[in-house]
Amino acid sequence: MHTTDYKDVEFIGAKNRHAALYEWYDGLSDNEVKVSITKIKCRELMSSVPTALQLIVMCNHPFSEETLAIHRAKESRNETAVDRALRALLRVFNQWVSINGMPEEAFLNNGQALVNWQPVEMLPYSFEELSYQEQVYTEMNSHAMDCLELIRIATFTDEDFLKLWEGSNNPFLAAGRLAYGDLEWIQQFPDNFIISESDRDCFLERTSEFAREYLGLCRLGMLSGYESPLTRKISGVILRFQRQYPFNIPDWQLLARQHLDAEIDSSDFPLILHLRIYNEIDSACDLLRSDLLEATDGFEKWIPPLVNSFLPGLRAPESARFFTDVLDNRLEH
Repeated sequence: MHTTDYKDVEFIGAKNRHAALYEWYDGLSDNEVKVSITKIKCRELMSSVPTALQLIVMCNHPFSEETLAIHRAKESRNETAVDRALRALLRVFNQWVSINGMPEEAFLNNGQALVNWQPVEMLPYSFEELSYQEQVYTEMNSHAMDCLELIRIATFTDEDFLKLWEGSNNPFLAAGRLAYGDLEWIQQFPDNFIISESDRDCFLERTSEFAREYLGLCRLGMLSGYESPLTRKISGVILRFQRQYPFNIPDWQLLARQHLDAEIDSSDFPLILHLRIYNEIDSACDLLRSDLLEATDGFEKWIPPLVNSFLPGLRAPESARFFTDVLDNRLEH
């Protein structure tokens, strides 16, 4: 029997799940994030797990300056400015949620659910319903875009690759993902980021999940002249990949330019690639990720000197001013 007053929180979704949502809400730690919750919605996700669920949790927050920036951007009717302002809010909002220790997963009626914390400004974008088929296409399109970016980082010429990465935020964000698992902008890789076996395992997981970021950093290091046992192994992985698919690579590079450089929304329907081509790309990238992981296993200690050989000296792009001092100074605390 729940005694909590739920009048300030709206529970959205199938009524038969509300009791489980009440129980989950009751179990949250009492803090400023919990009291800010305004809406909780439970919906099913397309996943390899048939009953995968997602909780979308909308919250008020204390970030008035970021909210004002969003309102001003909307008044200007500049979609790029709106997107930038929303991303700036999401960065500080996600930090706030993390600092308060809010969970990323939940268990409802013995089923696992992902928890997606969102500021109220994301309400127009977060509760949109997708059909079963649309969810499938969205996930496949998003995965196809990741694969295409991995392929072009592995196969583009040095000149084309540098055009993509030099003078951009890519190296700083890629280093943040590898170091912390988050899309964070950092200027220096932590020297002692692996201090235990569990840290090492987590890093190898990130190496696989963010293979495109990892491979991009390795290529930048090698192009800057840095050499180590790790770079020699990664260089061998790249050459082997290029020799495995010599006839496919030009077509894949063209697809990457069409879909990535044109900034086509990965949620556009129908599927951006023919299923046969999708499966070929997916299979090739699985092998590439596996090779990268195998080459890295046991050589993790070479990651900080590799990245720090060039990252601190890279010119920060103009857009870096949209990243907070908290993110830039994270390694100093």
